[in-house]
Amino acid sequence: MDKWITAPVEFKDDAAGTIQAAFSVFNTIDSDGDVVKPSAFTDGQEVPMVWSHKWDNPIGKGTVHVGRKQATFDGHFFLDTQAGMEAYKTVKNMAGLQEWSFGFRVLEDEEGDFEGQQVRFLKGLELFEVSPVLVGANRETRTLAIKGAVPDLSDLKDMMGEMRGAMGSMRTAMGRMERAMGMEEDTAEPEEEKAPESASEPEGGKQSSEEEMNVRREQLRQELQRELARTS
Repeated sequence: MDKWITAPVEFKDDAAGTIQAAFSVFNTIDSDGDVVKPSAFTDGQEVPMVWSHKWDNPIGKGTVHVGRKQATFDGHFFLDTQAGMEAYKTVKNMAGLQEWSFGFRVLEDEEGDFEGQQVRFLKGLELFEVSPVLVGANRETRTLAIKGAVPDLSDLKDMMGEMRGAMGSMRTAMGRMERAMGMEEDTAEPEEEKAPESASEPEGGKQSSEEEMNVRREQLRQELQRELARTS
């Protein structure tokens, strides 16, 4: 047997083909005149997901979670198969129109009155599968969340490799500039030492030249650091 039961949908496109759906709502009368009780399902049971009860067409798998008001299927589509990928795209595009169903065998039921109507209470079920369907018996089932496929990371890895290479080149260039500036400073000192120690003007010129060189060196260092931070 199967029970077809839909409602609004919420999508989250930040992860890999996962789905969360309320596939059974408790204590409501469905189109078959049945009322499903929370005891009907086993919390934590792992079940396959098939397309519209076609048992030869599995499209994913997941786990059942039993809440106070509904039973939820948390699973994922088989995005590495054609059937799983097509089902994922269809469910996502259907959005709030998507309904859900489940295949089962009755283990325990009871006839009774519910809100003035004669109904069958489903108290214990053997759950075989969960299915996205076009029309369900309980119109309150719904897709709660569906997450997008894993993106191809090859381009991102290549980009990161290029960035690491660029950063290495910039660090090398910065080291060369620092060494060159150090050599320039060393070669400038002998010329300045030729001036008489008593001459105050050359000594001031030497100090001014060294300060300008240090300032320029610090400016270059900061520019390179900013460039490294921008590319990292």
